[in-house]
Amino acid sequence: MYALSAALALTALLGPLVLSIIDYRYGPSMLSQGIGPDAVTLLLVAQIAAWSGALIRHDHRAGSVLAMGPAAFTAYMMPQ
Repeated sequence: MYALSAALALTALLGPLVLSIIDYRYGPSMLSQGIGPDAVTLLLVAQIAAWSGALIRHDHRAGSVLAMGPAAFTAYMMPQ
């Protein structure tokens, strides 16, 4: 989960929210709809993935349940 957290944060940082290295081929009106998921990823999903990784590392049962959220988010958002 640490790798997923790092990959999500890196992707969000490289997008138009922070560095604009990854260019979304959206029109100006759609750009905010591309930036929004990056903000959610950076501020919420990557944090939950890291937290679930720490719980899994300490053999806490809640870690694997908590990891399902970021994993499902990644599976849904990354193809877009």
